[in-house]
Amino acid sequence: MHPSMDPPRAEPSPESLSERLARLFGPGIDPGVALTPGEHAATTTELVQELLRGGDLSERYEVRGEIDRGGMGVVLDVWDRELRRPLAMKVALVDGPGTGGPPANEAGAGLQRRQIVRFLEEAQITSQLDHPGIVPVHELGVDPRGRIYFTMRRVRGRDLREVFHCVHYGLDGWTVTRALGVVLRVCETLAFAHSRNVLHRDLKPANVMVGAYGEVYVMDWGLARVVGPEVAERSRGAPPDTVLADERQRAPGSPLVTTDGDVLGTPSYLAPELAGGEPGAPSARSDVYSLGALLYHLLGGRPPYDGELPAPHAGEVLAALRAGPPRPLRELRPDVAPELAAITEKAMAHDPARRYAEVDELARDLRAWLEGRVVAAHEQGAWAEARKWVLRNRSLSAALAGVLLALAVGLAGTRSQYLRAEERASEARENAEVAVARAAEVLRLADLKRLTELEEDADELWPAHPSREAALRDWLDRAEALVVGLPAHRATLAALRARAPRTTPDGVRFADVEDQWQHDLLSELVVGLERLAGDDPAVSPRADVLRRLEFATSLEERTVRCADAARAWSTASAAVLADPRYGGLALAPQVGLLPLGPDPDSGLQEFAHLASGEPARRGSDGRLVRTAESGVVLVLLPAGTFLMGAQSSGPRLPGHDPRARPDEGPPHTVSVR
Repeated sequence: MHPSMDPPRAEPSPESLSERLARLFGPGIDPGVALTPGEHAATTTELVQELLRGGDLSERYEVRGEIDRGGMGVVLDVWDRELRRPLAMKVALVDGPGTGGPPANEAGAGLQRRQIVRFLEEAQITSQLDHPGIVPVHELGVDPRGRIYFTMRRVRGRDLREVFHCVHYGLDGWTVTRALGVVLRVCETLAFAHSRNVLHRDLKPANVMVGAYGEVYVMDWGLARVVGPEVAERSRGAPPDTVLADERQRAPGSPLVTTDGDVLGTPSYLAPELAGGEPGAPSARSDVYSLGALLYHLLGGRPPYDGELPAPHAGEVLAALRAGPPRPLRELRPDVAPELAAITEKAMAHDPARRYAEVDELARDLRAWLEGRVVAAHEQGAWAEARKWVLRNRSLSAALAGVLLALAVGLAGTRSQYLRAEERASEARENAEVAVARAAEVLRLADLKRLTELEEDADELWPAHPSREAALRDWLDRAEALVVGLPAHRATLAALRARAPRTTPDGVRFADVEDQWQHDLLSELVVGLERLAGDDPAVSPRADVLRRLEFATSLEERTVRCADAARAWSTASAAVLADPRYGGLALAPQVGLLPLGPDPDSGLQEFAHLASGEPARRGSDGRLVRTAESGVVLVLLPAGTFLMGAQSSGPRLPGHDPRARPDEGPPHTVSVR
């Protein structure tokens, strides 16, 4: 080594998240939650190798607004500049020590530490519950102020409160059956969480989101608890330790404090054993109770205990909850199906031992009701199974009833009566087969008519604009309902063709006119449904409408909201305002139009109409270069009078153009204001 050269200095290793948390809040702050059996409880250092190291969050994330705010954190709407996507960012409302916040006494520091641990538990638990019904967490970090944050998918849609409102008032096509399907999805999500020994403990309508395309998410796992399998299975016992174990000492009079010290949300959906009465451990049955309360709200039109107390506050609701169950659902709404009432009452049993032991059991009963099968909470046995089978197969049941009646009469009489009964039974069977065949014919005719109506309606769903989104979705729902029957129609057609006596170059030919008509009808229906189910928008109306829907839902983003469009509109609006020809017009952004700038000759502003094609581009001379894919270009005309139209008959007359077509005239004066 040259004597004048200093030895190289070692670069300091990057500070890990756990190390930074320990420096800000003290050692042992990282809860190290690990839900996978057999894996060690990894610290955040091992889970997050790269961490924000003193940089400004604004370098990557652009904060666009606030979505929600709670006691522990605020949820922000942010834009991820690196991956160019919208995200939700939850930030803990706790500044790290030494970051300029007010000095904390010992009690305040202890509370701060508990809040941070709970926030980290929520981030780590949510990120490890890998399920379609749980919003994925992308990043966990600390900002320059020492505040912990984590980012997650930005969910757009409506929460279950809005869904229940739509059901109760018949809005947007929401029905009780459709909403029950959402609750069933919630059950499946919670069953997965329970399989990982995680209890939610704060399930309520505000914490369930339904996306625009039917996605269902269980949100806000801030009160979730990781328990051992033995704790999750039992309904009573000593509660495990929590990070808010002294909440009761800090606010002993608070009605929204559990026996293990966590502050709760809406008490109407809280299990009685968590309502501060006799000691009880949270278990899977606690979440089952909350699911039952959701069903009560959906079917009864209001939350449990709502309306039973005059202007109740949280303490009164909790007192009523501890005292006993709410008003029976069938008293509140006599028209509720008995099976659904039984499911709700079992899920909301005051004694945890009488509830469904697992969420899966509740889900099975809900699924059974939706599919027309026996609900275990209501009735069981062979007779119940038979009655449900009859209700699901009414036509066939009626035919079989006739057969059985005829047989009973035959067995009660003489041999001749028996033979006559056999004839009647055979006739009944034939009549039943004919009835089934006629019903199938009617259904095929109905499907063909619905297919024709769909194809006609598709031609009316123009333009592809956000205002038509609901109509486009309704059309697609009707199309899906038709396509579902395609396999059955194909099978019937194949069976019919197998009986054909001959096949000619012109097609299948039957001796019987009825068979020929049925074959031709089925062939037309199958061909139409196959066309409908196709993926080519040029051939399939369904694919074409789906493309229109995708275009309509992206139109606002492409023409108004995205950064390029916003800049183009800002430039165009400023140019219009500055141009005296437009008389001080304040031009607002228009969904569906994209500014192209001024025409090089006239200086008038031009706009691309995206519904008719792609935007034209300007060449080096500033003029628009159009291609086969280019759409219509609109020009913003200033106020004034001009001549519109052309004629080829009189060179000395206004608007003369020797190449003008007859439909371009006569020329006439138009005033623009």
